Amino acid sequence: MTTTMENQGMWPNPSFKRTPDGAAHAKRWASMATLSIVHWRESPIGFTGWDTHANSEMKRRLKRAMDISPALLRQHIRQIQAREPIVLVGVKEEAVASVRQILETQGAEVVVALGGAA
Repeated sequence: MTTTMENQGMWPNPSFKRTPDGAAHAKRWASMATLSIVHWRESPIGFTGWDTHANSEMKRRLKRAMDISPALLRQHIRQIQAREPIVLVGVKEEAVASVRQILETQGAEVVVALGGAA
């Protein structure tokens, strides 16, 4: 479905593509980051109010931070719970600190790359 502005040729940038769900493709990927879990420490850092519920907290934070399918989200969570090295691509920049905090509390060594670059 096209908008009235697109029909009239008044769209600000003709190379600006729209996805089927109506979100602007360039805007959708402009503010993404990549989190890489390099390795896991033997004993996690912790002793905060929510580290006893770290797994459920991690699920909530990842769900808010990434626009991915539920199956892929579950796969990432299983890999994190198994303490495997993993790369999380497409994390929203506003959620990077939150996700990094929970991962480091669980004992992960995290490397962040802004802009989707690994």
